[in-house]
Amino acid sequence: MESIKNIEQWLEAYFEGESTLEQEKKLRAYFTDGVVAPHLEKYIPLFSAFAKAKQERYTGEINLPKKKRQPWLSIAASILVIVGLFLFFNNNRNNNNNNNDYGTYKDPDVAALKTKQALFMMGSFIDQSTSKLNALDEFEKTTDKYINK
Repeated sequence: MESIKNIEQWLEAYFEGESTLEQEKKLRAYFTDGVVAPHLEKYIPLFSAFAKAKQERYTGEINLPKKKRQPWLSIAASILVIVGLFLFFNNNRNNNNNNNDYGTYKDPDVAALKTKQALFMMGSFIDQSTSKLNALDEFEKTTDKYINK
């Protein structure tokens, strides 16, 4: 038989969730055999409930609902996928034949000018955004005065 010190250590590990399966097996055996130290008798109902629950079995019948087979649904989905792929690839083939150079400039001077215009426009958007942030900074300073007195 195991010593009381071992049982107490295993109980502590058990309740901390750190016990091994072997230790749990020995604890169940100790508390269900009938000879238990008086100060550990409060754990008998716990381990006897586990032993009883382990022996319980469900004998009823489980009735699961039967699936309704709809073969036409998978056929319709397959046809839809095939038509979609045909239209997608047919449309891409037509677009590739007509226009192959979207977004390109043949003259380098025009390309440089358009790039400068785009960068200038992005810079103006950033300037507008930062000017609105200045107002937010002023609001934050004012609220800090009253909140952080």
